[in-house]
Amino acid sequence: MKASAVSTITKSLPMALSVLVNYSLLATLGYINLFPQKINFYLGLYKFCFRSFFDGKCFVFLGIHIISLNLSAARKKINIHSRKNSMSSQTRTLKSKKTIALVAHDHKKDELINWVKKHRAILTEHHLIATGTTGKLIEDELNVAVQRVLSGPLGGDQQLGALIAVGKIDMVIFFWDPMESQPHDSDVKAFLRLCVLWNIPTASNSTSADFLISSHYMDEEYTVEIPDFDDYLTRNIKKGL
Repeated sequence: MKASAVSTITKSLPMALSVLVNYSLLATLGYINLFPQKINFYLGLYKFCFRSFFDGKCFVFLGIHIISLNLSAARKKINIHSRKNSMSSQTRTLKSKKTIALVAHDHKKDELINWVKKHRAILTEHHLIATGTTGKLIEDELNVAVQRVLSGPLGGDQQLGALIAVGKIDMVIFFWDPMESQPHDSDVKAFLRLCVLWNIPTASNSTSADFLISSHYMDEEYTVEIPDFDDYLTRNIKKGL
């Protein structure tokens, strides 16, 4: 009986060591760090390995599983690398007469109106769009028609963001208040994110707005380079790729 047990241990030991070495290598290579959500699964397999030490069949299963994990990781890395390298760009032309979005939080409205007065001659040559109250103030000051969307807290920022996404806004002047939280902070963040995403010229204070509006591109056509999201839109959602 003892001889049989010793023989079984002797035969199983190389397999056990092989499995432990393989999983140690996986951990060393950062696989567990790459997919930390699976760490409990790996710990379970370690326990399973020790409990089934005398069952040679379990090592066959573990060996196959290790191979599949390595193949899956390699495939994901290849796909990620391929998506990064395949990201291309496309262009959009801003016409000489631009659509300018003007937005200001309550404590910044006076500052924006003063800035509008300063650049009256330039602004009146372009199409203006603004959120509710701000649009009314600008309209009264410049005596020109201003396209108005809803007030920011009521969805105006989201409306402007949607217009940016479909290429209907060329430039944004947004005097936001850094000293006071807003009831629609999440909308403000989403709006600013879209400005960056679609490479929209954006100014957030009077100085940056002065630099922006004094550019010679204000009266010229300008080609904007924007990301081409076709690869993202056609990604393999089912497999999470």
